[in-house]
Amino acid sequence: MRQDGGTNEGTRANALWGGGKRVRIALGGTLLVLVAAVAALATPHRGTASGADAYVPDALAAAAKSEQTKTFKVIVQSRSGGAAKAESAVTDAMRQKPGKAKGSKKRFSSLPAVAAELTGDQIEELADDPGVLAITPDVEIVPTYSNSQKWVPSTELLELKTNA
Repeated sequence: MRQDGGTNEGTRANALWGGGKRVRIALGGTLLVLVAAVAALATPHRGTASGADAYVPDALAAAAKSEQTKTFKVIVQSRSGGAAKAESAVTDAMRQKPGKAKGSKKRFSSLPAVAAELTGDQIEELADDPGVLAITPDVEIVPTYSNSQKWVPSTELLELKTNA
């Protein structure tokens, strides 16, 4: 409140935001963190499978290289063209490097990817395909939390895992 004398005596800044300097500093810091995060995500990570363009986790690349005839369950993701393109790449790799693997097993509808069974030799061949974005292990994802709240089961979220 301003008193009749025209001075700022009795006037107070907003208790939540202060004078504004702290807000500008906080917003600037937040913006800096967001820009750094976007830049880090935009940097491509290349796997180690034969200097490939596709992302292959180091552990999978090493296992594929050392055990060329062993079969691996993987997810193959294409750069473009949807799941059909990923499936075509898997078929081509199997044709180039025949083995005992079964190839594509399932197409994903929400991702340009297929679940496949491939040999280590086929994974290395596929990793060199410029149309392949990533080859990752196909592992089951399970919740790692415990929740004793009674409302959680009523949402039926836990049942999504069994319906997938």
